Amino acid sequence: MKWIKKLFGKKESAPVEIVLREISPEELPAWLDTGFQKLSGEISENAVLLLKDLEITLLEITESKTRLSEAQVVGDFDLRAVKRAKSNRENMIRQVEILVEKISIPESPDVKSLDEFHEKAAQQLNSCVENMARSLRYTGGVFPREVKEVTESLGKFGMILKALQENLRDHSKEIEAYESASEIFQVIRKLSASGEIEEKEILQQKEKIRVLEEKIEEARKTLENFEQSEEWQHYRKLEAELTEAGTLVKKTESNLSALVLPLSNNLSRLKKMHETGRYTLNPEIRKELTSCLEDPKTANSAFFQKLQKLFEDPGLGLNAQKKEKALAQAEAAALNFETRKKENLKAVQIREEKRAELEKLDVGSLEELKQKDTKLQGKCRLAGEELELALKRVEKLNNELEKKKEELREKVSLIDNGVKLAFPD
Repeated sequence: MKWIKKLFGKKESAPVEIVLREISPEELPAWLDTGFQKLSGEISENAVLLLKDLEITLLEITESKTRLSEAQVVGDFDLRAVKRAKSNRENMIRQVEILVEKISIPESPDVKSLDEFHEKAAQQLNSCVENMARSLRYTGGVFPREVKEVTESLGKFGMILKALQENLRDHSKEIEAYESASEIFQVIRKLSASGEIEEKEILQQKEKIRVLEEKIEEARKTLENFEQSEEWQHYRKLEAELTEAGTLVKKTESNLSALVLPLSNNLSRLKKMHETGRYTLNPEIRKELTSCLEDPKTANSAFFQKLQKLFEDPGLGLNAQKKEKALAQAEAAALNFETRKKENLKAVQIREEKRAELEKLDVGSLEELKQKDTKLQGKCRLAGEELELALKRVEKLNNELEKKKEELREKVSLIDNGVKLAFPD
């Protein structure tokens, strides 16, 4: 406490060698409480006499107010002046009564009570003086001695209040240091508690990630084992064969179309001539022609043989060159269509057989394993993100905690530079 007195302008007789004494955070509350009680005791000891003086002065104010209220007019005054003086005297008396009624001397002269009392009493005194200011001139002219007693007693009350304020002000920095230290210590406790919660969260997230990673590794091994199994290899082989069969189907369909495509113009011409009445097709030929145009695979070699005969008919109006070309195309189709159609049907049959065989195999467990792996990866990623956020929160808390610890060390040193607050590592 000697260092604080020196800091606040109180002289020391000789320099004192400072030997630092360490206290732990656990000891700090009791140390602060003891120091503050001692400081508060010193302030209260000085304030007790001032409070007694204030109590006596309040009685003096009441007595002077009584004498003013009972005072008689002495002297030769104008009636209007007397009337104004009496009217304003009532105002002064009322203001003094309000002051006395609202001021209550604290029973316990602790720092907080003294501070609150001084603030309230000063406000009431200022209000009383301001509200009676105009009345003094009129009342003092008729009752000079009694008004002087009232104003002097109020002035005395104000001087004692000022002395009380100075008593508090002399120790204000010390009081602020104690109060700040207590507040900062509570903040440190809350930050430490929050930090402990976050540390637990970090441990939980790390454990969660560890378990998830083990499950992911286990799921991957299961997936790898499944993909190396005979069942899966057979499934992949069938998939490849199905793809190959599909390619063959497209190829054979293309081969069929290659026979019909050159005839498409003549077939369309025949259909149009029939529809416009320029040429008549029998129902069977008309049906086969329409079917061939819509889906060439449905045709047969007999249809193309019939086409050869139709192209020979002069009624179609084909010139020699077009007729020769059309006959050659129809002949090629008649000779090769059945063979290519069988190739196409065989390819389709193989594709459907492979598809049916593939559908019989149960590889649903593979999809389940893949979905499980995906879900585990997602959970692990979320846990990692939560861990990262928790680490950032802890870093922020630690930075704030270190800042508050340093502030608290400074406050402790300000209270007593012979004491050092030592936080555990």
